[in-house]
Amino acid sequence: MKIVVPADRLVSASTARSSRYPITPWSAQRLYRPFVWASLAVALTLGFTTGAGMLLAPLFGFDRGIWWVTHAQAHGMAQIFGFAGLFTMGIAYHVVPRFRNGAIKFPWPQRTSLTAILIAVVLRFVGQVVVGYPLAGVLLIASGVMLLAGALVFAVTIINTLLTGRNQHGTVERWVLSGVIWLVIASGLHMILVAWLVQHEAAIAPAFLSTAVISSALLGFVGNFIMGVSTRAVTGFMGLASQHKRVELVSFAMLQVGLLIAMSSSAIEAPSEFFASGMLIVALAVLLFVLALRIFERRPKRRPPASPGAYLRFHWFIRCAYGWLIVDAIVIGLESIGTLTGNRLLPNEYASPVIHIFTVGFVTSMIIGVGSRMLPLFEGAIVPARRALDVSMVLLGGSFLLRTVGGFTFEGFTDSVLAVSGVLGFLAIVLSVPALAGSMRKRSRDAYRVLAAEQGRVKWAGGASSTGIE
Repeated sequence: MKIVVPADRLVSASTARSSRYPITPWSAQRLYRPFVWASLAVALTLGFTTGAGMLLAPLFGFDRGIWWVTHAQAHGMAQIFGFAGLFTMGIAYHVVPRFRNGAIKFPWPQRTSLTAILIAVVLRFVGQVVVGYPLAGVLLIASGVMLLAGALVFAVTIINTLLTGRNQHGTVERWVLSGVIWLVIASGLHMILVAWLVQHEAAIAPAFLSTAVISSALLGFVGNFIMGVSTRAVTGFMGLASQHKRVELVSFAMLQVGLLIAMSSSAIEAPSEFFASGMLIVALAVLLFVLALRIFERRPKRRPPASPGAYLRFHWFIRCAYGWLIVDAIVIGLESIGTLTGNRLLPNEYASPVIHIFTVGFVTSMIIGVGSRMLPLFEGAIVPARRALDVSMVLLGGSFLLRTVGGFTFEGFTDSVLAVSGVLGFLAIVLSVPALAGSMRKRSRDAYRVLAAEQGRVKWAGGASSTGIE
């Protein structure tokens, strides 16, 4: 019987003996692939698609009854844990062992956590939107159990990887570790939330629990991880100056303290001033982090050379993301000050603009920007549909601006503005999928090898590149 071994797993004995570090089995894996695929699938179904549909519904005469609120809460769960969460987990499984120059257990932790969280997202969506369905309570409880189980498997695997690596510990690890802890906290709070829904036979989750879950998962898990990876990968990709280490440390500590105050005060239904105090600290922490990252300063050195077929404007997404994060921090700060002083500084919110500025403006832009840079590097592939990414960037910016304007205006004008915002956001993610998912396809890896070989021949001959690389 003939045994066929995949090419990416072939390692010669001489290479293994001469390598500075021992060959580890996980290094030949692409642990992030199923997570990225699942993340994009959720975005195109329960995430951006459902969100756009909800914003369009009022224009066609549908009122905002219970169905609208239940869909909004289930949609938020899908976006945070399904789209952003799964993408973050997939990248974490790939880069964390490389941060520590160690190994990671596979494949059962990855398969278990992916399956559990994906099932949790679907069960929460179905269990909440089908009001009055006899098995809705069972689905909701199962969703809570599966999410907590998946989060615990992920947390134990990542923490074990951080503890067993060979490199010296770095500053990025505290961000990763904090993000993992916040994911477990968010999953535990989500378990309490679904149990409350079942106990009270309710279709709509209470605001105090929803806010606690969102704060822990979005700002705690996803936010901490993105910021941590930014201190290392984004700095290297973009050729940024070294961070202001002390400012970064202060921002890290303030973010955790602010989140703890905001989350705990919301979970126990403390007076709104406590939540506002925590969020004001979070806003200041975010602004300090952007200052420490130095992402808007002039680069002291040239950006590392691009690989063949790379998307050269990935850094536009990243800079826009941090620009929008600044806007979000300012809005959060103004709202918090208004609550603390009793004098509202902004118009009434409509359709959660603060959350969507963070998710659409910051998180989605970072996923597309960092994904379009990291995935082809991990794969050794070109980025297909690069022009579509340019259009996606413009559409995402338009969606963000309209979401901000529509979130703080009069209701009659808001419906149309938010509907257009939802459509633009949906189109932006649709246009980004061919580039992100396409980078993981065999034909993109084959195209990269052809371009790299041609580029190598041109350099060897001392001529100019004629590969047609953007």
